[in-house]
Amino acid sequence: MNRILTSTFLSASLVMTVACGCNGTDDDFDYTYQKDTLPEWQEGWLDIHHINTGRGNCTFMIFPDGTTMLADVGDVGSSSFQEITPAMPNSSKSPAAWVSEYIKYFSRPTGNDGILDYALLTHFHNDHIGGEVNTAVSQPGKSYKLSGITELAGLTDIKLLVDRGYPDYNYYPERSAMITENLSTLPNYMNFIEERDKLGQKTEMFEVGSNTQFVLKRNPRSYPDFEIRNVCGNGMVWTGSGSGSRVVKTSDSFKSGGENSASCGFVMTYGKFNYCDCADIQGENNTGGAVDMETSVSEIMVPCEVVLCNHHAFSDAMHEKFISATRPKAYVIPVWGINQPTSPVMRRMLDTGLYTGDRMIFATGRLANNDESLGEYADDILSTGHVVVRVYEGGSTYQIFVLSDTSQAYQVIYKTDIMTAG
Repeated sequence: MNRILTSTFLSASLVMTVACGCNGTDDDFDYTYQKDTLPEWQEGWLDIHHINTGRGNCTFMIFPDGTTMLADVGDVGSSSFQEITPAMPNSSKSPAAWVSEYIKYFSRPTGNDGILDYALLTHFHNDHIGGEVNTAVSQPGKSYKLSGITELAGLTDIKLLVDRGYPDYNYYPERSAMITENLSTLPNYMNFIEERDKLGQKTEMFEVGSNTQFVLKRNPRSYPDFEIRNVCGNGMVWTGSGSGSRVVKTSDSFKSGGENSASCGFVMTYGKFNYCDCADIQGENNTGGAVDMETSVSEIMVPCEVVLCNHHAFSDAMHEKFISATRPKAYVIPVWGINQPTSPVMRRMLDTGLYTGDRMIFATGRLANNDESLGEYADDILSTGHVVVRVYEGGSTYQIFVLSDTSQAYQVIYKTDIMTAG
């Protein structure tokens, strides 16, 4: 295994030096940076914001024509069965409230007042959709509690909500087993969907293989080289041709394999730039009997400039076949808990035997205990906070910024040089 330095990617005028790698209050950091702000999005740019709330996955995107999309809005509550990262920027508001304000702030140049054209829920775990966690809020006269997506939908207008189970959430014949495995999230969410239907709001099931479910809404003719391809979901994977899909495993495999195996994933392409989000799919030698989805997805995957790490870079994901197929120039790890990432995954991501060239690793958050278990690999995580990937007009160049997550000033605390896609 060869470890590789990433300095050739980085600007000589980096705007941050981090003395402590753990997210928390301002006192936990020793920043020496020029107070820099991210230039506003403009027509022709693709922005991908990996928002850190400390409570689960959340990715906000502004497409080249101003169309907006959110992938997940997790909320694991204030405590868990494992150590979790601090709430960011603090615990005075819920994750959904912070996300709503973040979206409205960065949506200003689009003029849409924070409206989401699309919201995708990759699967039904609380770190991706929220649920009946200990911070969920009951409402008089409502059959569901506010947490994650059920709260965000009351703060932000979602034109189209897409999940893997609509309309009856009985994709697998054994519906009772599906609900049991997701007891803390799915019943609450289904009550929310029932009310959404009554209000005439639009919800759809994720279509594996489609490249027409998430499209540009404002000016599609100006950006014909932009596309989102749905590559996996519900144990199915795109065939690699047209809009076809095939079953990886039968429904029986998912009764013990869990929700992660059914995660919805997509590849977003803009010109020569490719980005991949496959949520929590797992690979070979995984734990808990999960289905190996990574191998099948790898067979139809293209090289990507940026990959959002599968299953939080836990040891049962990001295996050699997936890494070799995607060949990322940058990895983003969505962190909220312990063992995110693990040292075997860090070793695989840095292994130049799998593919040559420099690569960068970013994380939305850090835990001191994680750093201790990672050992020398902890130093290979370049920066933490809101990780923003900006793809410039035409999709041939891009840049990665990390914004401070300790306040709503969103200062740039780290940035790369402008890099070439392809």
